Amino acid sequence: MSRRVIRRTARGDSRPTHIEEQLSSGLARVWEIDEVVAAERTAYQDVLIARTAHGMTLFCNHERQSSELTQLIYHEGQFIPAALLAGQRKRVLVIGSSEGVVVQLALWCGAEHVVHVDIDRRCVDLCAEHLPYGYSRRDVERYEKGTDTVQLLFEDGSAVVERLRAENQHFDIVVIDLPDEELNSDQQHNRLYQRKFLEDLRDLLEPNGVVISQAGCASFWRNQTLAHTYQRFSDTFSSAVYFELTEQDWVWVVGCNAATPDPVVTMQHTLKTLPYTPHFIDSNLIVAATVLPVGLRRRVSTYN
Repeated sequence: MSRRVIRRTARGDSRPTHIEEQLSSGLARVWEIDEVVAAERTAYQDVLIARTAHGMTLFCNHERQSSELTQLIYHEGQFIPAALLAGQRKRVLVIGSSEGVVVQLALWCGAEHVVHVDIDRRCVDLCAEHLPYGYSRRDVERYEKGTDTVQLLFEDGSAVVERLRAENQHFDIVVIDLPDEELNSDQQHNRLYQRKFLEDLRDLLEPNGVVISQAGCASFWRNQTLAHTYQRFSDTFSSAVYFELTEQDWVWVVGCNAATPDPVVTMQHTLKTLPYTPHFIDSNLIVAATVLPVGLRRRVSTYN
């Protein structure tokens, strides 16, 4: 179990002045909290929305999920690689991503129908109310009722996937945007990182469809969960594509239902006609973003 600390004010105020976020064993970073905007224990997690040096910032279970300063870098990494590798972008399934930015990106990239699933309604509501990016409160109200383009479901992701499979529905892109996998832990979201769930998602894909998941950090001292995720994707899909945004210091893995012998060329070609112009991904970056670091390659090779 990782150790996370919230420091309280000296006067006994219950609102935190700092959050200590553990990055790995023996190493943490401390966030200064300028103002607590919302703090609540939902049915699933501790949610804190606060003003920090990075602007409005979302923390779940005391871990930074997104911030006003860098959220677009993160969310482009969460969706654009999949949009560039998928055969089409008409039907998109999003699991997690409480802020709603991934749904917006999907629509901007030409999606005609998006199903968004999040188990924590209260977290989604808090994000819509307080974050200056992603869903508005009106968006949540409309999408929960269902529009021609977006259906928002407050359910368990695995249950929805089972239902969609039973209904023989298929998608061009499936996005997994969940809190980090916690190895050797019984956290309920961990099961959505396992190979069985990836196989269920693969069954939902169109022939040229893809699954993308946030996968962790490439830093040598912090890459264990990334290595596990990359290996599972390699074992489950015809092709697994690594994609790292160094400006966010984070990695995503894309599983392609069809063999993709040259993902760089495929992504560079699709980028030319993508309806949305990314702010942090261009043709030159794609080349570097898809190269696994040497240490990560060595770690993955030990799993084979």
